[in-house]
Amino acid sequence: MHSFRDRSLTIPIKNRPKYLVVPPELEFTARQILTSAMKMWLEHTEAIAPATPYPTTNVIAKYGLELIVDDWLPIVDETNGTRAWYLFAAPSDIVAIEFDHLRGHERPEICMKASDKVTVG
Repeated sequence: MHSFRDRSLTIPIKNRPKYLVVPPELEFTARQILTSAMKMWLEHTEAIAPATPYPTTNVIAKYGLELIVDDWLPIVDETNGTRAWYLFAAPSDIVAIEFDHLRGHERPEICMKASDKVTVG
């Protein structure tokens, strides 16, 4: 998220992740990643022998990410819902969304795409 730039590709957006959002199926794995001091790195070898595990420092645990388990994620994300995970910045750190009003409209309109326009709110 640190590599994100504005439209001119020159100014960094400074979007530091704060929340790790996972489905219930990944809760245990996420807790292990966020709380363990060490992780095991496996050396990738082409040999017939199994890979050798090497302990190394878990730098992800030092970022201070807050875990959020979202029960709706498997329902909303139909493609990768049980395996998907997301990083979000704190809303107080950066603007998440901006909107403006069209001329002649005092409130935003939310419409559902269908064959005919259906006003939702």
